[in-house]
Amino acid sequence: MEASAESGAGLSVRLRSIDDIAALGRTWRELEGRAAASFFQSWGWIGCWLRVLPAGALPRLLELRAGGRVVGLGVLGLGEGVRHGVVRTRGLFLNETGDPDCDRLTIEYNGLLVDPAFGDRVEAQAFDWLAANEANWDELYLSGIGPARAARYRALGEGLGLRPWVRDRKRCDFVDLAALRETGRDHAAALSRNTRYQIRREIGRAHV
Repeated sequence: MEASAESGAGLSVRLRSIDDIAALGRTWRELEGRAAASFFQSWGWIGCWLRVLPAGALPRLLELRAGGRVVGLGVLGLGEGVRHGVVRTRGLFLNETGDPDCDRLTIEYNGLLVDPAFGDRVEAQAFDWLAANEANWDELYLSGIGPARAARYRALGEGLGLRPWVRDRKRCDFVDLAALRETGRDHAAALSRNTRYQIRREIGRAHV
């Protein structure tokens, strides 16, 4: 199954089946080398995930090119859901299958893999193309995206007449290792006294 079109922005868009994971890996890594990708957008994550999926659960590839060169990639799964117990919906899932059993390994820092030389044009064209050419969906699920990308995707969706809906918000805890190194302390020393106590207690229990 394949659909494609040329856009007025000079970008061609194609949605196709994934028939050769190894060949896709070469294409993905080439673009990844030009993109500012998170680990969850890298082939290290995407490739491993695709290889362990059941054959019937393989999603499709959304590919954008400029002058024959790949400038945008994303994997789109198709899943069904039920709203209010009666309304059936069809959803497109970015870098997920749409099957809860296959998506238990939660993606983070998600998004289309994009050549930065083309800025937001790739994402804008991807949204526009899906809205105009891919009729087999009612909802577009963008899981695990950060605040900046969420704001951009929200604006793109609203521009196409879509109604954004935030399903869930989660805290994103992190440690600034560069700042920690400047203090000359280790991670444990930067924690509160109570947190250090809780960690020592749990370590002690683990060795009992």
